[in-house]
Amino acid sequence: KQNVQKCFERSYLREMYVLLKNAKSTNTNTNRKFIAESNTSLDMAWKQIKTGYLDFGYLTLFQIIEQYANKTYDYRDDSIKIDGVKNFMIKKDGDNEIWKLTFNRDKINGDYFSTGDEQKSKGVRANNLYKVSCLLKFIYKKDDAFLKEFGKLNDLRHKIAHKGAKGQANSEKIKKVLEIIKMIK
Repeated sequence: KQNVQKCFERSYLREMYVLLKNAKSTNTNTNRKFIAESNTSLDMAWKQIKTGYLDFGYLTLFQIIEQYANKTYDYRDDSIKIDGVKNFMIKKDGDNEIWKLTFNRDKINGDYFSTGDEQKSKGVRANNLYKVSCLLKFIYKKDDAFLKEFGKLNDLRHKIAHKGAKGQANSEKIKKVLEIIKMIK
């Protein structure tokens, strides 16, 4: 009886395993090094998740997205064009820069970026939230609602990694991160 009950409690693993395998088999990205690294991270995350370490699995999966954003584009590179627009993430404007997304503080659900230009002092470093939000908005054509949802996922990542929150990740949140990984792979 206890074994059957334990199986029902962990039934979410089957669906997560299928999503993880689907993400791993998606190889539309042309960067072979990224594909290999992300596949290794997906395997590591699965080991953590299936043994009940959902928080660590979540962090490992989230790191795939952050690494991709950091390695894919130099956000101040004048030669980058997306849909014919130069400097699609940050434009220079004298002593300032114009960021192509606007920061929104949300203490309840997590900070996020949305559509709209925002002036910043030159040299302000773009954080991972900005970089990933730019990719989601400009490369994958996601709307502001999606960016706000990503802000929630990023907030969870921050709470687990930096504030010692435990037991925060769940199968639904992990599924959302896996869907983003599948999109970028």
